[in-house]
Amino acid sequence: MVCQPSARHSTSGAREGYSEECRCVCTQCCASNQPFTAPRQPRWGHDRELLCCLYDSRRRVEQIRRAKAHVQRNGYQAKLEKICNASAEKVDAAIACVGPNGSVRDVLRSPECDPELKEALVELMIFTTVMEVFHKAP
Repeated sequence: MVCQPSARHSTSGAREGYSEECRCVCTQCCASNQPFTAPRQPRWGHDRELLCCLYDSRRRVEQIRRAKAHVQRNGYQAKLEKICNASAEKVDAAIACVGPNGSVRDVLRSPECDPELKEALVELMIFTTVMEVFHKAP
């Protein structure tokens, strides 16, 4: 059984189109007068695959946002030129300067290494550090 709209409209908080005298016990009227109660678990909460997918999507969007912010910094285009000009020969020469057991930090400390290669390595280290910090965040 469904309520029929009355000719009178009440302004005292009753549903619009229904009079105050409407005392129907149908499911539709009873449900509309109940306050909303949120479910204890979201409807997607039981689907583990979807939760993992949503988390991964959010993480990737955050990565892209951070990468965009890094690339849009002032002076990044000049640093990008230096990164692009860093050839394999320059890297091999830098490794030869510091020895076979040398690290990137040793290359950055070495006075014999190419300064442009050092700037390219520093820029890459800053960017990867920003991304690593994001991956470790809870």
